[in-house]
Amino acid sequence: MRRATPDHSPDAVARRSFLRRGAVVGGAAALGAGLHATAAAAQVSAQAVDYVYLPIGPARVYDSRNGSGPLFLGQTRQLLTGLQDADPPPIAVTVNLTVTQTAGKGWLAIYPGDVAFGGTSSINWFGDQQDLANNAFVGVPDDGAVDVSAGGTGGSGTQFVIDLIGASVGVDFSSPPLASATAVRDALASLRAPWSEA
Repeated sequence: MRRATPDHSPDAVARRSFLRRGAVVGGAAALGAGLHATAAAAQVSAQAVDYVYLPIGPARVYDSRNGSGPLFLGQTRQLLTGLQDADPPPIAVTVNLTVTQTAGKGWLAIYPGDVAFGGTSSINWFGDQQDLANNAFVGVPDDGAVDVSAGGTGGSGTQFVIDLIGASVGVDFSSPPLASATAVRDALASLRAPWSEA
């Protein structure tokens, strides 16, 4: 099995550097980041912009009960987050993914819209009419789209709700402290916008 060639672009190196420092547990797996140090990573570390995790008071960004309804076995729904337009745009978000009005036994997976489903569920249910929640850490691609896929036994399906609870964003720490604090405040406000269906 051949390994993918690592992406050495400045953005990819910055993401790997951020995740290696342990700022978000499990983030390397969620973003598919490599763990090999490079000379470019040393350059990025010397820059003033660094990625930080911003907790967000829960913001409901999507509810399938107000959209296209339940997601059933074998279906994928793409959601347009608009996060690519935030200033600064996050490289990843933490969400609370809730299933409600479940049918059968099944699962949902939420993942970046620019990659294929990787085979790992984000939440599972085991019967009808369950209400369950779980956290998920999701990379945000350049176009801001994320996919939600459903699987399980025949006839399984569920309504689902997504609450945004945190984001990993780049902050320029070379700015005066007040400017950095203002940038963080503005970033928090811009991340709370509702997501739409593609």
